[in-house]
Amino acid sequence: MKNKIIFVIILIAILLGAGVAYAYFATDTLKSEKDMFFSYLLEDKKSSEIENKIADYAEKKGKTPYTNKGETTVNLKMEDETIPAEVMQMINNGKITFEGTTNSKEKKSEQNVTIDLSQGVNVPIKLKRDNDFFGLQTDLIDSKYIAIKNENLKALAEKFDIDSTEIPDKIDFETTTLFTEKEEKELKNKYIGILRDNLGEELFSKEKKDKQTIITLNIPESKLIEVVEKILEELRNDEIISEKLTNSTKKQVEESIDQLLDAVKGEQGDDTNKLEIKLYVENRKVTKCELLALEEEKVSMKIEIEISENEITIKAYDEEGQQIMTVAISTEKNGNDATMKMNFKLQDAGEVISEGELTITYKNLFTLDNVEESISVKMSINEGNVSEEAMEMGLNYKNTVTFAPDAQIEALNEQNATVLNTATDAELQALMTSFYQKMGLI
Repeated sequence: MKNKIIFVIILIAILLGAGVAYAYFATDTLKSEKDMFFSYLLEDKKSSEIENKIADYAEKKGKTPYTNKGETTVNLKMEDETIPAEVMQMINNGKITFEGTTNSKEKKSEQNVTIDLSQGVNVPIKLKRDNDFFGLQTDLIDSKYIAIKNENLKALAEKFDIDSTEIPDKIDFETTTLFTEKEEKELKNKYIGILRDNLGEELFSKEKKDKQTIITLNIPESKLIEVVEKILEELRNDEIISEKLTNSTKKQVEESIDQLLDAVKGEQGDDTNKLEIKLYVENRKVTKCELLALEEEKVSMKIEIEISENEITIKAYDEEGQQIMTVAISTEKNGNDATMKMNFKLQDAGEVISEGELTITYKNLFTLDNVEESISVKMSINEGNVSEEAMEMGLNYKNTVTFAPDAQIEALNEQNATVLNTATDAELQALMTSFYQKMGLI
């Protein structure tokens, strides 16, 4: 049952995250601990100034044509020699540059991409979209674009002897995998509602400590199993979530949920094992949440979520009380610029086995023009339980967006492209012959 307790902690933590992060009191006149507990979880999250401006920026990119120019570099360091030195040098000295134009409203875009492999070796590639046509051009293959029309994709796959079972006839690029504000609220109400409807008043308590009010939910394992089963059954048939998944992903998710349901069903549970959730409230704000897995009153795992105005920190501890994970997420506004950071650290027996940092910066975000998007990723894996050898990796991405309402994008058609959907066998054979000749293979 210990593995199930850990799984349930993670599941409940996800459910709590949507409601606890930056949650505020709806009222201070609630009559029960249970009502007070769930009022925090169901309170609407207040969007920050940065979140609102990023939404404005995304909306403008969706309505106004823009040009962009940027580059990506990678740094990799490994102590072993599984990757040849010349390949490592090529990776670390190389870069990818890109420049282009996008008109999201008309579903058109073009990018000129150059893969610079250092030492004067580079591969230029052109990418283009024109509504349902998607094309790639490189002189290594042909002077014309190689294009696919986003229709009858099953037939296209079969034309090249590719299994088309999981391939749709058309890919819907306009369907977003992100939840709308309305969907988020509906999901939060639904799943937290399952908790509320199935947890009795007797499981809740409240205490005062200094300036804090601590509200505790103590769930015996048998009740926990019952609630988790109801949540999984609801997830299995959730239309909002299902609509965001591809057919193959949907099948995998359903199979995973079925496996979890099979593991949970029929379990009676040992009520000497419990899950304890504590909300710490100060100045009418939730400042911390604790989740504790208890086995015969002893803590087998603890997760702490600390919440401030611009930062959330998550810490996990093992049964010995040693810290095994730290994740910190923060945002900062500096003039017209905005920065978001996420740091993580994994530890084992007090030793750091992996750590990393993700930094996303938007320069000029609050002017909504000439916005420089940058992403920096740093990660290291140290010798020990995770890897036989240490490794360090870094990735840097920069892209400057300039809005250009009059920007034009050349059409993609049968005059400048070979469309694979309608290409004859002779055209495909000519294409392959051209490629072999340019590669020096014939």
